[in-house]
Amino acid sequence: MRRSDQERLERVCAADAAGFFELVKPDRDELRWCGYSSLYTFLQAVPGARGRVLCYEQWNIDPMSVVSFAGMEFRV
Repeated sequence: MRRSDQERLERVCAADAAGFFELVKPDRDELRWCGYSSLYTFLQAVPGARGRVLCYEQWNIDPMSVVSFAGMEFRV
């Protein structure tokens, strides 16, 4: 999961909206990223924005589930 998250975050940081969407759509967002449509829309609306991941963590809710989250900043 961490590697898949990192791949997506790299595309977002690079303002690669199409590349980000290509990682999301094959399995209908198997990672269940809430907010991916908002990120995609942002990348389309502000194509010059470049991002940076400030932090990334994972939390195991229970033995069968994990939630990942990231804090990011963007500059134009």
